[in-house]
Amino acid sequence: MKKRFYRYGILCIVNMGLAFPAAAQTNDPEPFAVKYMEGVTVTASRTERKVFESPAAVTLVSDKELIMHAPRAMADALFGTTGVWMQKTNHGGGSPFVRGLTGNQTLILVDGVRLNNATFRYGPNQYFNTLDPWSAGRIEVVRGSGSVLYGSDALGGVINVVTQQPEYTPGKRTVSGNAGLKLISQGMEQSGYAGVTWQAPAAVLSASLNYKNFGDLKAGGDLGFEGPSGYDETGINLNGKFRLGGHWQLTGVFQQLNQQDVPRYDQVALRGYQRYAYDPQNHLLGYLKAERSGEHAVFRKTSLQVSYQVSDETRKMRKNNAVILQTEHDRVNTTGLTAQVESQFTTAWSSVTGLEYYYDQIASGKTEKNLDTGVETAKRGLYPDN
Repeated sequence: MKKRFYRYGILCIVNMGLAFPAAAQTNDPEPFAVKYMEGVTVTASRTERKVFESPAAVTLVSDKELIMHAPRAMADALFGTTGVWMQKTNHGGGSPFVRGLTGNQTLILVDGVRLNNATFRYGPNQYFNTLDPWSAGRIEVVRGSGSVLYGSDALGGVINVVTQQPEYTPGKRTVSGNAGLKLISQGMEQSGYAGVTWQAPAAVLSASLNYKNFGDLKAGGDLGFEGPSGYDETGINLNGKFRLGGHWQLTGVFQQLNQQDVPRYDQVALRGYQRYAYDPQNHLLGYLKAERSGEHAVFRKTSLQVSYQVSDETRKMRKNNAVILQTEHDRVNTTGLTAQVESQFTTAWSSVTGLEYYYDQIASGKTEKNLDTGVETAKRGLYPDN
């Protein structure tokens, strides 16, 4: 008897806040102008510029597109994006190819802070998937070399994930909230988030929490499940923005994403492993950014950004019919500093001047545990420790 397979998904997003009366309706059609590429990019030239006016090849994934597509993970947010090809070795990974390059030849940024560090390998990696899609306000992709502005690891291009930035409100203070729930049949996903935002004329604070339970992928027909491929994920996002006087603004952001028991299905299915998983796989980012806008031609806009980032992962591996469990642990603590000055000498002559400094501290180790005897042996890690 022929079997049928049904798959369904449910997405519910709720926003709560002040409501304003709608404008009166008329029967006469209002004239409107069709506008193309009205989005703003900061990645292509390190200054705010309309995408249409940028000489670079830029693809912009807007906040509306992110809400409409509701990507499962950050890697899924770029599926179908012009000029980007996503390679997914496993359900908990995803490496973007831009201009045919990936890994340490395509630079990934979060609000201008580089995710890439000294341990990024030449080939595909999973680190783009350690960013939370629910924290993203938009994603900017610069296709083609960005090495002049960003360094040698931007040969293929630059992908900048710009986090959501709530705006100030004129007049009185307001409090609003939002929540979302996503369910997919066959136990493939149960996820949800909740957030609250406090807005005032000179300050904005927002916070959100989310939890995701990804089950094994279900194939059609009688093919069954692709397992192991599911994992759990929790995230927290904090954002604050403050006006300091007439010209200064201070922005603070904290993000943390924890992923538990993320399996490498390809290693289990094809390379003889009973278990191969990232357990855990974590990413933490915090930064403070001070900006000043003025009328001086040389110092039209100045900014100073200090960041601290942690990439922490543990790989657990055991071959089929083996008694040895290998555990590799790599942690990279990155301190960053970016200073930038935007100048506008004439209407046709502007410049961007600045410097970046990043320092990576690597802790790497490995142990081999005999499951029969319980004896653990320390080994050299994947990278030189310290």
